[in-house]
This record gives sequence, structure tokens and C-alpha cells, in this order.
Amino acid sequence: MDIGCNLPKSRSLTYLLYKRGWKGVKVDISPRSIKLNKLIRSKDINLNISVGKNESIIDAYIFYDNCSMNTVDKKFKEYTKKSVNKEPTILRLEQLRLNTILKNHEINKIDYLNIDVEGNEENVLDGFAIKKYSPELVSIEIHSEKCPPTNNKIYKFFTSNGYKLSSIYGWTYFFEKYNNRKVHFDY
Repeated sequence: MDIGCNLPKSRSLTYLLYKRGWKGVKVDISPRSIKLNKLIRSKDINLNISVGKNESIIDAYIFYDNCSMNTVDKKFKEYTKKSVNKEPTILRLEQLRLNTILKNHEINKIDYLNIDVEGNEENVLDGFAIKKYSPELVSIEIHSEKCPPTNNKIYKFFTSNGYKLSSIYGWTYFFEKYNNRKVHFDY
């Protein structure tokens, strides 16, 4: 499950898994990103929607094709506007809860969950029953100056649900089930 998948190959945390035969659901607010994913990763389910705690039609802020900082979060939109020195195009887009997407596609278990949604991560988690789907491994962006961000809501969400921090790469934090003894990606 890849929420905020962006490009199908470049900088993708799921592309090598796809090459090894894994398939899953990928979601992005950029129509162009999803078109590229459908073309290059056709075995995956590719959805041009937003994921959050409320199911509604929302504003998606698209700065340019394949911008890794496109967002639905208003605060992050302002940050990106300054970073790229450009006004975004605003698209009206359907937003669903992660639980709804999983139910609609009859997914009962997640091996790997990646969430990279530029400031909307907490809202994604608010629509997700982690104990029901029990992902083995989760990667998620946490924008915090403290490392590890032990007082952060996202960090607390995982540690209070039986996960431990296993790795950090930039803003991306990797959590695994606390008593997990599996090798996640055995090559």
C-alpha cells in the first residue's frame, strides 16, 4: 500500500518490490503521476484520489507535474509555494478513508505500508484501523526537528499500537511490529 506514490520508479520505495513480483495499491493526488503508474506498473491498482480522515471532495494543490511536494494540506501548500516559487493549480478531488479503500479492494492484510503525503499523514492515520490490517512494516514521513520525535502524534500512534522505530532516512521513519522476527525483504 503506497499512499502518495508519486513516480512509478524514481525515488519509489515500492518499485523494487514490484519488480520482484509484489503488487499493491498506489494512491496519488497528481493525475499525471497516476497515468505514469498505470503505464509502467499496470499490475498495481492505481488511484487518483486523496486519503484522509473525512470522505468528501477536497482541494488538491498541484504545483507541477511529478512534484514530490504536491499536497492537500493548506499549511504544507504555503511551505511548498515558497520553496518552488509558484502558485499551485487547485484540483477538486475525491478523498476516502484508508479503511474504505482497503474494504473496496477486499484487502485484509498489509505487508508494507508507505505514507508520504506532505503534511497530511496524521489525517491518513485517523482513517486507518491499524490493529485490523496490522502491517508488518510502515514507512511514513514525520516533519519534526527532534529526532526521534517521541512527542509527535505520528510517533506515538505507532508506539502505542505495538510498533517500534527501526530506521530513519531523512524525514522517513520506518516502524515494524515490536516482536517481529521476520526479515522483511530477503534477497
